[in-house]
Amino acid sequence: MKPILKSIISSNVDLTSYVPDDAAFRVLFELEIGPEDSVGMDIFQLEVCSLKWLWTNRSRNIDFDSISWGSRPTLIVVDYFFEAIILFIENYLSEIEGDSWVEVAGEINNRLAWEFDGYRESI
Repeated sequence: MKPILKSIISSNVDLTSYVPDDAAFRVLFELEIGPEDSVGMDIFQLEVCSLKWLWTNRSRNIDFDSISWGSRPTLIVVDYFFEAIILFIENYLSEIEGDSWVEVAGEINNRLAWEFDGYRESI
């Protein structure tokens, strides 16, 4: 089973037309991801922020690559290029495969915040 990105939303901004006012920016993405052979999907959250925002707000040393993973669920970018961010996420998802959706979603949860993280079924 392989995951695909089905939809992206943000409660903060219109992600496709967003242009940061400042080099220090942070945007919350809500990614709807599901099995490629199903209409179902789960929500995963991702914080996309700039190096400058991290430096200003977290004051710690960071890797100065153009895009890299920060602490879960953070994606660090130099500039906001929506298409590049989506390609980066899709690339990550293309490397994941599992025998069940729970296994696949658990792997995705290593980088993104899954809506069912920590969920335990009551008996």
